[in-house]
Amino acid sequence: MDSSPSLPASLPGVVGSHWLYTVEPIGTVSLEFFGTTLVGLHPLLGQAEDLPYLDSCHPLAQTLAAYAAADFVAYERLRRRLPMRASGTPFQRCVWNALQKIPLGRVRSYGELASVLHNAPRAVGQACRRNPIAILIPCHRVLAKHGLGGYSGKREGAEIAYKDLLLRHEGVEYARA
Repeated sequence: MDSSPSLPASLPGVVGSHWLYTVEPIGTVSLEFFGTTLVGLHPLLGQAEDLPYLDSCHPLAQTLAAYAAADFVAYERLRRRLPMRASGTPFQRCVWNALQKIPLGRVRSYGELASVLHNAPRAVGQACRRNPIAILIPCHRVLAKHGLGGYSGKREGAEIAYKDLLLRHEGVEYARA
């Protein structure tokens, strides 16, 4: 992830580009670019959007396809090359950097991350909730002390099922509450 200053919430006179990309088992994701830099990636969980589809030759499409195919070596290599910028507070960016250090197939608890970052588990959870680049900044790898915890601010429904899908795809075993 780019460590440069965060982008303003709105850039006057600049229009970013929005795309969709679909690959199983990830499903359809909404993508937002500022120039060639990825600034947003969110799963569409039953939501319909009328956007063009990203070409499968695009480096991000290739990265997501490698993840979906469980070619995690290629995924990590490709992910590290992607220009990404997550806009947020200094603390949020610190949490997002820590998330990227959680290896594939591993999880951490909100409490463990909070201890490392010298903050409260709830603050870590809020930063995860505001993660603008899901999957690539793997907030799904952070669990509650007992069970999954939340995903995108939800504790049940499609969001939690999606978090479970990503973890199972990565081969993560955890105690289901």
